[in-house]
Amino acid sequence: MSNTIKKISIPIISVLLGIIVGTIIMLITGYSPADAYIALWNGAFGEIYFTGEVIRQVTPLILAGLAVAFAFRTGLFNIGVEGQLIVGWLAAVWVGVAFDLPKVIHLPFA
Repeated sequence: MSNTIKKISIPIISVLLGIIVGTIIMLITGYSPADAYIALWNGAFGEIYFTGEVIRQVTPLILAGLAVAFAFRTGLFNIGVEGQLIVGWLAAVWVGVAFDLPKVIHLPFA
């Protein structure tokens, strides 16, 4: 199997297996998988506000994943990503509260 097909197929198979396992668990516990997945889809993409919330909440996780991937590619082992996220959020809140600057300067600074 070529390297490109392997890189594409592994995430797709992982998502499909997750959906299958979730469906089996919902069926065993007596819930409707179709209703659950429709609610999940509508909750994430039903309105523009919810789509924005998904993007807002996922962005730090994506950036943390990219930080770990970059560290692994360079041959380093980074196990402190959670702490880095917490300290980064704390610093951003402190900058947001402590300084009274114009928005153009304040947002990038935070």
